[in-house]
Amino acid sequence: MGGLSHKLSRAGLFLLLLTGPILGLATKGFAPLLAIAGTFAFVGLALQGERGKTLDWKAFWPFAPFFIFAAASTLWSSSVGVFQSFGILVSVLVFTVSLWLAFTKLSENEQDLFRSRLSVSVIIGIGLSIIIGSYSQFFPQLDPILKNLSNQTTLGNIELVRQGNRSLSLMPIFLFLAGGFYWQKSRLFFIFLFIVAFYISANSNSQTALLGLMIGLTLFALAWIIRKNRRHIFLAAFAFGLLISPFAFIASFENSWVENYAPTIVKQKASGSIRQWLYFTYAEEALKRPVFGHGFKASQYYTPSDVNRYLTLSIERRAGRYGRDEEKGLKFPHAHNLPLQIIFEFGYFGTLFFYLVFGVYPVFPSSANKSRFNSRRLARRSGF
Repeated sequence: MGGLSHKLSRAGLFLLLLTGPILGLATKGFAPLLAIAGTFAFVGLALQGERGKTLDWKAFWPFAPFFIFAAASTLWSSSVGVFQSFGILVSVLVFTVSLWLAFTKLSENEQDLFRSRLSVSVIIGIGLSIIIGSYSQFFPQLDPILKNLSNQTTLGNIELVRQGNRSLSLMPIFLFLAGGFYWQKSRLFFIFLFIVAFYISANSNSQTALLGLMIGLTLFALAWIIRKNRRHIFLAAFAFGLLISPFAFIASFENSWVENYAPTIVKQKASGSIRQWLYFTYAEEALKRPVFGHGFKASQYYTPSDVNRYLTLSIERRAGRYGRDEEKGLKFPHAHNLPLQIIFEFGYFGTLFFYLVFGVYPVFPSSANKSRFNSRRLARRSGF
């Protein structure tokens, strides 16, 4: 039984090596990949018997208050299928923890080998995304061909060939993760990759990729300038920005900050006016229920009670024809902004729990994790 559990856990980990090809070629493929890989790892962990019970659950207790609050917020959420969505979130957490435990059971040499292979897979995926994303610019005749091929060649709901816009959307996440891990060893390579990725995204139709790269490059530059306590400074800045985001976005819309101060590329390529109006809408709605918020995933299917006022403002400010659907009637867009989404769905009460989990806890770990934290800090100081 021990041999079978070990094989299943390893199979789950090695399935993750498909991350790169999926990033480059398969739309909507990450969720199925995580589900399959996590299931293998979870079953392998369950078959370990007594050894599977040795997990130090105390290491996870700081996460409990936020997830308890998130679960409770499903009761007042207006989202369609909110309980199913929360169940999916729980499944993702179980799969992720199972894969992490499977990784920790590998030997040090096996862990190093897995890291190297996963890094190669991700970098290949980044390259594929940039290549496919460049079609609309350098080979525009290929874009409709790929779109038709993508619609015709599917595996379930997984499109096996990605369009340029979708291929670039997730690329910045993996690019900056890889760049952060290997910046000291391969600085010139990643500088070249950043330049190419930014150029392709700036000349593509992917607003998500362009904004992601602009924000990521700004943070990279700040991290290079700020040499001491950068993690504490960034987390403090994130907390401050998170808490004031509704007020900042209201002021932005009322004082036309995008029109007056935003770079031209944001106005033209990233739909700055549309986003400014959308952020204003969710900021005002968030402040109508500032304590407990509108509930888990409420920003996905939300229609304000005075929606016509917001639509009128969008027309007056020429933000775009958002919020209308000729066939389905009124349809309001998603917030498209993580800080606003957190405030809107969980209110300031839930937001404090969120920040304690994802902000304070990683910087000030519990005593159960201090030795592990200190060893990582020593390794960083040693240049590893």
